[in-house]
Amino acid sequence: MSKTKINEITVKDLSEKLKKREDFYLLDVREKFEKELADIGGQLIPLMTLQDHLNEIPNDKLIVVYCKSGGRSLRACQFIFEAKPGVEIYNLQGGILAWSEQIDHNIKKY
Repeated sequence: MSKTKINEITVKDLSEKLKKREDFYLLDVREKFEKELADIGGQLIPLMTLQDHLNEIPNDKLIVVYCKSGGRSLRACQFIFEAKPGVEIYNLQGGILAWSEQIDHNIKKY
């Protein structure tokens, strides 16, 4: 897989998008047990199953991908961008850990 430059979005910018109820696709690529521990919403498609669920990811919406700290979501972004050239896709900087630190302290760190 080639290393494509992936756009990033901050947790503050994502929080604003959610508050404004903007129309975008939020994708959580963590495992099910992680979503049960800490959840900020979005569709759960674990990274290892992404290839089998590509058809569930829209081609015509902005996509924001997150995980625990940003590594898995970056790989997911690269994979999706290569499979669906031209999609507008963003990796959440710092993942759910950054969300917990900067946006909602009630979101559990794990």
